[in-house]
Amino acid sequence: MNLKDIALILFAFFIQAVFSSLPFGLIVLFVLLVIKKDPYIFVAAFIFGILLDIFLLRIIGSTAVFYMAFLFFVNLYEKKIESENVFFVVVFTFLGSLLYFSLFNFQLIIVQSIFSAIFAGVLFKLLNQKTKKRRGYLR
Repeated sequence: MNLKDIALILFAFFIQAVFSSLPFGLIVLFVLLVIKKDPYIFVAAFIFGILLDIFLLRIIGSTAVFYMAFLFFVNLYEKKIESENVFFVVVFTFLGSLLYFSLFNFQLIIVQSIFSAIFAGVLFKLLNQKTKKRRGYLR
């Protein structure tokens, strides 16, 4: 995990804690896990979840446990399913945000899950293209 990834995670934390009810942190951590497959993302998910619980005045650890369980589930199934495509990211983000919104008692969960899935697809395309360009796959 490099400095740009940490800055992206901190930016997502700020946006989610202050401005939005969409799970930007979950989306960013999920996309980084799919693209980079870095085990430190689980540590970042734990810290992010604890800080988010403190700022949003929830039971401390509830978001951290959900983020880590979701990322572990995705990590388990990405070896069996082709995870380097947008369809995987969109579907799993939709299901993860649907579960997140229902567990934490949000309203309009279908609409918010659709927006989360669209945002995750766009973020995946942008970050994946930069990663491939950096690795020399694209010219």
